[in-house]
Amino acid sequence: DHLSLFFHLKRILPTTDTAPATSLASTTTNNNNTAAMMEGNSTMVSSTNLTTLDGFSSSVCDMFTDKEDCCAIACCGVCQAQRNRHLLAMDAGSANSNRGSGNSVLTKIAKAILPIALYVIATMYVVHNFTTDGDDTATTTDNEGENGENGEDTTTVDPQAAQTLTLLLLLLLIYYTYMACTAVKYHVAFRRELRHRALAHYNEHGVSLAHNRYMERSDNALHQLCCCYSFSRDEMVSIASDVDFCTKLWSIVANMCCGACCQCWCQCCGMCATAQEYRELKRVLPPSLFKTDYITNQPWSEYFPAIEALRSNHVTSMLAHFRAISNLSALLLKSTAAILLFYTALALTSIDAAFTWPNMLVLLGTCFQAVFVLYVTHWYYCRLDVSMDTVIKMFASGFVFSTSIAMVCEGLISSVLQIIVGFLAVVLEYDYIVSQNEDAASGNNAGEDGATSGDGVSLMTKLGDDYPWIMGFFLFLNAFVVAALTEELCKHFGFWMVSTPDLERRTTTDNDDKDEDQGQQRVAVESQSHVSAGSAITVAMVAAATGFACCENIVYVFSYSGGTLGDEVGVLIARSLFPVHPIAAAIQSIGVCRRDLEGSIGVGIGRVILPAIVLHGSFDFVLMLLGFIGQHMSDSADESTGDDTSNNTADDSDEQDLELDSITVLSFVLSIVLVIGGIVYYFVCARRQRARLMLLDDTQGSHRLIDHTII
Repeated sequence: DHLSLFFHLKRILPTTDTAPATSLASTTTNNNNTAAMMEGNSTMVSSTNLTTLDGFSSSVCDMFTDKEDCCAIACCGVCQAQRNRHLLAMDAGSANSNRGSGNSVLTKIAKAILPIALYVIATMYVVHNFTTDGDDTATTTDNEGENGENGEDTTTVDPQAAQTLTLLLLLLLIYYTYMACTAVKYHVAFRRELRHRALAHYNEHGVSLAHNRYMERSDNALHQLCCCYSFSRDEMVSIASDVDFCTKLWSIVANMCCGACCQCWCQCCGMCATAQEYRELKRVLPPSLFKTDYITNQPWSEYFPAIEALRSNHVTSMLAHFRAISNLSALLLKSTAAILLFYTALALTSIDAAFTWPNMLVLLGTCFQAVFVLYVTHWYYCRLDVSMDTVIKMFASGFVFSTSIAMVCEGLISSVLQIIVGFLAVVLEYDYIVSQNEDAASGNNAGEDGATSGDGVSLMTKLGDDYPWIMGFFLFLNAFVVAALTEELCKHFGFWMVSTPDLERRTTTDNDDKDEDQGQQRVAVESQSHVSAGSAITVAMVAAATGFACCENIVYVFSYSGGTLGDEVGVLIARSLFPVHPIAAAIQSIGVCRRDLEGSIGVGIGRVILPAIVLHGSFDFVLMLLGFIGQHMSDSADESTGDDTSNNTADDSDEQDLELDSITVLSFVLSIVLVIGGIVYYFVCARRQRARLMLLDDTQGSHRLIDHTII
């Protein structure tokens, strides 16, 4: 597409210090010039470079040098790999590739998700219907036990049902292993077919290089579940030096693993190889082939003219806009409705006793909160600047892709930090551990696991008491690195992953003569002003962040709330009052508009997400730090209550409760201040940017699609 091509060419082609572009049309050329530049890029590839990179123009290690490389991470690259095969089949003239590829990827997703979903349902059914209470064997005490359990009943699963679940789990592992091995064969065959196609393309443009079997030496390894790709010094030199923040961060992580010591590039599920193959396709195939949706592979020309007609005629009917959505958006809505119906049936039956009708209402309330945010940001203000189709796709991308990637990354980074802090705790509190073990061995003040004693505290609490700055720094890293950096980057990926014609820079015609020769309809569209394009970018990024926040809210409400209905409602209300994710995404859109619309030089992804990281990290750090202080005061109060036998114990307890309440109020007030500060910062920056975009529109005589303030 034009937007990704713009950044790709900006990195490859020589640049000069010229004035920023003043037009949406001037920053990108028409499709004829675009195709010419694509052909010109192929002539810049040398035979030496192709030989070094095994017949490709970019390295496997070039991850994130193209903005669409993040698509290869989502779903372990399944959607991206299927799109790659579809594009190559379309270029080869396959008549059934357009629809068959879409059905194929849906089938693959169903084969991957359906078995594990059925296993989860079976597990829930067994736990609910084949468990027996252990009242006869469990003992109930009046005082709290060593594990903190007070009269908790134990349950036992029926042995035969447990064996059945274990057998099903084993069969599930065998099934997924077979699917992975089968997929490797198809991926390797596609990679070799693409290499032949690319070399033929380069030979047509003056780069003479014959295919040889040596180029295929790493094909099987690159698409394994886990592998280490061994690269050479020459290959590392060939990697582009003009990289952004994301590429540098990825390289740092790779070198921390084994890239620096043994020159190996670690990868999983062939994601890096899939991204490399897509970059190669963008070099050798016509740009018009990429104007299709993911998964369904529906051409934009089939549904986008109807969307443009709604804009041109200023149609404000919500039903009309829903009727104009693409097949992919319709599929997403139908899938959402099916999932909600499933949970409704689950709430009305006795399959899961923990999920009842009130819990279903909480789930609907969580979804309604996200719909309300989208209604205000999109439909109320900018319904004609960006289509309903784009909003649905962005929301789904944030809900599914951004959240899943963030969970994996946060789990890995958090585990590393916990290992480091645990090591520091063992080193710095070694004497305390020795004393605790001696007490346990002698039978005095022995705890259950030797880590705590009758009048002692846990190892991490002891570390926090003796070295509060270490725990403060640990909380700082958790807030700004584990949470803020990871989540803001993943939300940005969610915005990047969506391929939609709405975010194309619309000019007088959307398809060129080459598209017409390939049987695609010539579509006349209305030019879009800078201000309208800015509104479209903002709404799209907020929609992706809202999807991310909706999924996160569901996890927090039903997993971390405590299990009672009152706790679930309280968590939902609290998270609805502080919409940090949509606000941070709106702040990110300021940087994206500066880069894409104003043509500001040097605005990369690092500068785009930095203000959002500051807001998000500060919000989380305040809550974490005050929570740590409150927990420390509570532990101190418990110790003093156990030791104090004077008559002032009640007064001291009231004073300590007052201090804890003060911390709670302080955290609430600071959270509101940070949220309001983020909103004010966005509106100030947006107002200034809107004035600059209006100036660009006035110099060209451009007009907006609707006359509303950019939100």
